[in-house]
Amino acid sequence: MQRVLVERALRIEREFYLSMIVDRTSQRIVVIASAEGGVEIEEVATANPGAIHKEEVDPGVGLLDFSAARSRRRSGSRVARPRSRAC
Repeated sequence: MQRVLVERALRIEREFYLSMIVDRTSQRIVVIASAEGGVEIEEVATANPGAIHKEEVDPGVGLLDFSAARSRRRSGSRVARPRSRAC
């Protein structure tokens, strides 16, 4: 069975860019983040390269909380940090 999900359109207040790619040279995952992102990230990279933050992830450790927080801060994101959940 095939289905199509249709959601109500919402007003977009801010756009972010977040991706995780494999850097073939270092053979590590790289997190790329920008608060100025969206679909035109290539233009942002050309006009304002400082607005894009890259963070290499050690494959033996994975993405640690402090690395994710650093990416959020350095990318210029103003999104509040999620609260930790009690187990």
